[in-house]
Amino acid sequence: METQKIIETVISVTGVNIFQNNRKRATVECRALFCKVMKEIKPTITLEKLGEIIKKDHATVIHLLKKYEIYAKYSPTLNTQLEEILSIVKYEIKKDDLQNDFYTLRLKNIIRTLREEVSTLRKEVKIKDDELNKPRNKYYIIERLDRLLTDLAGTEQQEVLLEKLNAFYNINNKLHLYKKNYNQY
Repeated sequence: METQKIIETVISVTGVNIFQNNRKRATVECRALFCKVMKEIKPTITLEKLGEIIKKDHATVIHLLKKYEIYAKYSPTLNTQLEEILSIVKYEIKKDDLQNDFYTLRLKNIIRTLREEVSTLRKEVKIKDDELNKPRNKYYIIERLDRLLTDLAGTEQQEVLLEKLNAFYNINNKLHLYKKNYNQY
């Protein structure tokens, strides 16, 4: 919970402005009450920071915290106000936590949806990848020859292989032409 909301709650419950620059009993007691509330709600807050908030030095904050019990003993409404302020502030904190829980739940749902989308996209990529990597030719032998030529690129073995393939191609063409001419008659 924001410090400003705690200040507003203390001023609202006590009806005393803790920023008044005076030493009236009600003002001093309410400043001590504010310091006590802040230390209960935010135990890690430094005395210097607390002093900055109420525009006093850290020594005044130490004094206010030490004297709170004495102030409460002689001002019976102080502990009642402390309980009321703490209940209001803790309620607001719980409300903020619930709001954070709501946002956390929404974010978890978004993350789950995004994970599902990523999974779907990965499947689509796998399908596309498989399509790209499948043999381009109908016959497996042609795909193997293509890979072999790629592997042998720039070598003497590639030249020999290409000569043999060209010879095979020419023979195959001649046979094809011969069958074509033969089937004409």
